[in-house]
Amino acid sequence: MSNHPFKTAFFWQPENISLVTGETIEKPAHQWSAKQVITLIRVTVGLIGIILALIPALEQSRLLNSGASTEGYYTDRWRLGDERSGERYYLTYRFFVGAKDYLNRVSVSAEEYQRAEIGAKVTVYYHANDPSQSTIYRSTIKSDSIHVATAVIIFAIIIFGSLLYASWRQRLLQREGQLVEGRVTHTKNDVQRSGDCYLTVTFTFTSPRTGREIIHTIKRKWDERRAEPLPETGQMVYVHYRHDHHYQLL
Repeated sequence: MSNHPFKTAFFWQPENISLVTGETIEKPAHQWSAKQVITLIRVTVGLIGIILALIPALEQSRLLNSGASTEGYYTDRWRLGDERSGERYYLTYRFFVGAKDYLNRVSVSAEEYQRAEIGAKVTVYYHANDPSQSTIYRSTIKSDSIHVATAVIIFAIIIFGSLLYASWRQRLLQREGQLVEGRVTHTKNDVQRSGDCYLTVTFTFTSPRTGREIIHTIKRKWDERRAEPLPETGQMVYVHYRHDHHYQLL
């Protein structure tokens, strides 16, 4: 094994050295890649943020559907920001439940802001057991909640579906792929202002199916290996190949 060509080959991921046995690739159990894990974390955090942003709209929708109602009136209106940063519009309204009065503020659209006049009457929906939780009637609130909820569901389906699809493709590659030798044709080491180091490698190999030359460029963060010498032009690489549109640099 000391004269085996993989000793001088460049490996995109060093752990793949153990997969190369000469002419075949052992079929390891599938593991999530670091990129997939990071994507999953980002998606999860994003979904949590969207859900947290959705809670007020859902609460308002619940009050509109099942809360008690009374008549109130606008006491103030104002806007913040500008056209550059984005204007935000607010209304303050007051209402009475029994002998106690309540004051609340709500964010509204520009159209609702323009229609509202101080002193004008408005229907207020409130929680029967806690009137401090209230909202004014807005015809768009239900549709807004539905649109946001639909967007969250579609977003989750797309992201998690893409992760499952990537995992499925990786399993196919492990089960049906073969080992193909290739060569490095170009490398570039890029250190960004943040200090992060990225390595770009262009490699080529001959397709076992069609016989055509396939050229591919790949880029990844290289901080942990930045002290290593860059791969040289002409240096051997190994490609895990299934077909001309499904392969992976080892």
